Amino acid sequence: MLKPGFFLFFACLLMSRVSGQTDPEILSEKVLLRREHAAGIFAHSQGAGIEFRKGYNKDFFTKWSYEFGLLEMKSTRETRVANAIFRNTRSYFYGKLNNIYLLRGGAGKQKLLNRKPAWGGVETRYFWAGGGSVAFIKPVYLDIIHDLTFNQLYATFTLKTERYDPGKHNFENIYGRASFFKGFDEVMISPGAYARGGFSFDFASKNQVLTDVEIGVAAEFFPKALQIMALRDPERFFLTFFISAHIGKRYD
Repeated sequence: MLKPGFFLFFACLLMSRVSGQTDPEILSEKVLLRREHAAGIFAHSQGAGIEFRKGYNKDFFTKWSYEFGLLEMKSTRETRVANAIFRNTRSYFYGKLNNIYLLRGGAGKQKLLNRKPAWGGVETRYFWAGGGSVAFIKPVYLDIIHDLTFNQLYATFTLKTERYDPGKHNFENIYGRASFFKGFDEVMISPGAYARGGFSFDFASKNQVLTDVEIGVAAEFFPKALQIMALRDPERFFLTFFISAHIGKRYD
């Protein structure tokens, strides 16, 4: 799980490398490429995901963009376990009722803080973004042991794939997790909204190339609460810290 202190340390480390370059003479030597697109991956304090962006540079100081992302939202209380009696079983998260996947779509803005000098360096911006999100709620399925008998040499049993039920399934009869694709025909959808903000650090040496790292915080809200773990209250609000990396291209 990513810690808030990590983000603070990372931000300070990167800011220490930045040279404040918003001199108009330096900017005048640059060619403003107004359009860009990028793809990236990110890790956050409750999962990971991928995202895609298409941006428009209004000028050297302001950039608007559209963004789309797909991520998993895990519970902070998830614990991976495995069957202690049988070998070569598939591990699972005990007590996990649903897998939650989020699809985001929104828009955002970036503002220049420090322009990189002509000889290279790091360009720093702050950003905010927000929009709508959709939660895809997929129930967890497990392989369950039935008709277990022991003799002197081995045990015999049958396996049945069943939707996790905390009233029926426990450490003694859970063999392991079922196929990832089991349960997709029962996916439920819940709409919500998100907002995020933070700092962007662009390391690219060429104006036509985008290579950046972002750190920040994201907030997610769903009118209908989402339940990830059994025997826990459903959650409407998720606050996460994230770090992401993108590669892309600028053009006119």
